[in-house]
Amino acid sequence: MTDLNLSEAEKRYLIDGVKLGIRVDGRGPLDYRQLELETSVLDTANGSARVRLHRTDVLVTVKMELEPPASGRPNHGKLLFFVNCSANAAPEFEGRGGDDLSSSLCGVLERLYSAPNTFSTAGLVV
Repeated sequence: MTDLNLSEAEKRYLIDGVKLGIRVDGRGPLDYRQLELETSVLDTANGSARVRLHRTDVLVTVKMELEPPASGRPNHGKLLFFVNCSANAAPEFEGRGGDDLSSSLCGVLERLYSAPNTFSTAGLVV
């Protein structure tokens, strides 16, 4: 991901805005943006949802397949993640532009869900 470098004036603007309880878009410190959530938006997936928050639009799908568990873990299923950063979302995702972000997000999800106390893959075995 890209590092964000702020000038001293930008930092001061942010800090003063927090102290005064104001935001650039007119919201107060406890105001939130409207969130829209739709479920079952794609018939081609086992599950899907669309979340819209301000200018962010996220589509999530879940697809399931039955396959034998890994030989070393016969009582555990597995989770695989695929993230696609659409060129419709941002021009920098055109071509292979979103590949680094996609790989990074997949890695984070895989590490998160492979942690022993996060998610039990034993429940994925049929």
